[in-house]
Order: sequence, then structure tokens, then C-alpha cells
Amino acid sequence: MAFRFKQRVGDIDFWKSELDKKLGELKEHLDELDSQHIRVRQALAACDEPLSISEQCLAHRNQRQGIDRCDDNVQKHLGLEVETLSKSGALLRQTSLQSEEEIRQMKKTKYNIEKDLVDKEAAMNIDNETCHLKVTGPKKKSRETRYAVNKAKDSFTPSAWQENTEQNLEWANGQIKACLALQAQVDTVLAHVASHLRSQKDLTDRAFERRIDEVKNAKLLLEKQLSETVVKINEMDESIRSVERAIAAKQGPLATCQQKIQQRKQRPNIEHVSDAVEAQLHTEAAHLIDTINKLEECLARNKSSYAALIKTKLELEAQIDVKANSVFIDEVKCMTIRRGMNMQAY
Repeated sequence: MAFRFKQRVGDIDFWKSELDKKLGELKEHLDELDSQHIRVRQALAACDEPLSISEQCLAHRNQRQGIDRCDDNVQKHLGLEVETLSKSGALLRQTSLQSEEEIRQMKKTKYNIEKDLVDKEAAMNIDNETCHLKVTGPKKKSRETRYAVNKAKDSFTPSAWQENTEQNLEWANGQIKACLALQAQVDTVLAHVASHLRSQKDLTDRAFERRIDEVKNAKLLLEKQLSETVVKINEMDESIRSVERAIAAKQGPLATCQQKIQQRKQRPNIEHVSDAVEAQLHTEAAHLIDTINKLEECLARNKSSYAALIKTKLELEAQIDVKANSVFIDEVKCMTIRRGMNMQAY
């Protein structure tokens, strides 16, 4: 009988040691999965600020004016950045839910093994105590042990008992295998998300830099054109003043010539002769009138050109303001807040 007890205790101890080892593995992998789950949650939380910054940039760029309010390369990359961040967040949320479910399953398996270990520990104690139990007399009642036997309990065969433990171990192996697969998946997802977010941020930043340079260069060209236009306006203004002075200079001689003609009309009777003097006065008056008319035509053309130059100046100033606004939005508003985007790996 003692041999049977010893053999039974040995069987229990063997399976208990197997369960102990498996419990240690479960705890180790559960701790690792808990750590990965924390990393996933941190990575998910870290997507919120960059997404907010990207959306702010889109809102700022909606304040661009005129022709600069176009669907340029920066706008396309910002859209892709928002999409990448949103998809990354969705992927991380899904991964987080998978991790939570696997942690729940691992804890359930851990609980079952711990319960099996407690039962086996109790069984070992009972069998060890029972093995050494002795009755001191035939009429004396056997002393009560602290492990009362419930007669209503079902009795299991040794094979069923062993199968139950093997099932617990098999289930634990399955959970460990699933845990390892999920851990590899989590590492892949975290690396994928970090790589894609950094890559898209770099692409968007480079698009911003190129666009800022393009707009600054366009603004410089416009400022150069404005400077040239201002010079032409000043030259045209001087030309207008010169023509006006020339016209004014001809008005006096013309008035004198016409006065002389009128004065000679007062000659009496036969003295009112169309002589050489008369002819010369009329020729001189006609020449002065023709010159003044040509000068006035020139003045009208100059004033028309002056008005066109003023219009061009105003248009250039408006375009320069548009470019300055675009540079301010992209370089100051957007790039300043984008420096706070931290695409770190978790």
C-alpha cells in the first residue's frame, strides 16, 4: 500500500512540476504581452497630436488667397498624412483589441492552471498524510482529517485525471503559441506604423519646403516686376509732365498768332489785303495747331499707358500680398507647429 501511495504522489508531483513550468512560461509571456499592449496604447495615443497638427495645417492652408488656394503637392501630401494617421490609428486600435482578448485568454488559462496546481497540492498533502495515517485501536474511531470527503462527489479515473491535466497543458501551449504569434504581429504593426508615419511626415515636410521656396521665388519675381513697373510709372509721369509743358509752351505763340490775325482784320477797305504777312500768319497758326494736336494725342496715349501701369502696379501688389500670405501660412503657421510632430517608434 505504501508503494501505491508513493507512486500516486509521484504522479501528482510530476504533473504538478509540468504545470509549474508551464505556469512560469505563461507568466513570462503574459508580462511580455502586457508590455506590448502598453506600447500599442502609447503608439495609438501618440497618433492624436500629429493628426490634430495635420488637420490644423489643412485648416490654415484654407486661408490662402486667390490663385494660391490650389490643390498643390503640399495639399495632396497633407491629405495622405491625415489618411495615413487615421489608418494607423484604426490598425493600432484593432491590434489593441486583439492584445486585450489574448491577455484575457492567457489570464483565463493561467487561472485554470493555478487552480489545477492548488488541487494537486491539496491531493499530495492528503495522500502524504493518509499514507502515514495509523489507527491506534480497533474500537477507536479514526480521527477526522482537515480534508473531509464529500460522498456526493463524482469519482474520476486516473486516465481522466491525467487527460484533464494534459488538456490544461495543451491549452496553455496553444495560448503561448497564439501569444508568440500575436507578439510578432504587434512588433510588425508597431514597426510598420512608425515607418509609414515617419516616411509620410518627411514627404510632407519636403513638399512644404519646396512649395515655400517656389512661392518665395515667385514673390521675388513679382517684386522685381513691381520695381520695374514703378520705374516705368515715374518715367511715364515725367513724360506726361514734359508733354503738358510742351503743349503749354505752344499755347502762347498760338494765341499771339491768332491775335495778330484778328488784329489785321481791322484794316480798312482796300487795305484788307491777303498779303504775304497774312499768309505767313495763317501758316504759322496752322503749324502750331497741328503740333498741339499731336502733342495732345501723345499726352492721351501717355495717360492711357500711365493708367495701365498703375493698374499693373496694383495687381502686382495684390499678387505679392497673396504670396506673402501663403509664405506666412506655410512657413510660420504650418511648419512651426509641425516641428512638434514626434513620430517615434514604440
